Amino acid sequence: MEGAVPMVLTKDPVGVEKTLKDRLFQIWKNPEFVGGVLICLRTDEERQEVLDAIEAGDLPEPGDITLFALNIHLDREEGNL
Repeated sequence: MEGAVPMVLTKDPVGVEKTLKDRLFQIWKNPEFVGGVLICLRTDEERQEVLDAIEAGDLPEPGDITLFALNIHLDREEGNL
């Protein structure tokens, strides 16, 4: 895929990424869930968008969070962001 940036996780996250990671583990202590959400998000703005939606109560279930993060990723890759 031309121009694609590989998705990777930060070994020792800080800032918004750490805050989101910690919050995700509070919701569900499942490394695959947390990693799956984090790998979809490239920027602190995207991570903050997920955090804000969680805190607003818009994403009540782990599946909702996962789909929200995936949609952010897909929108970015399709050039909709």
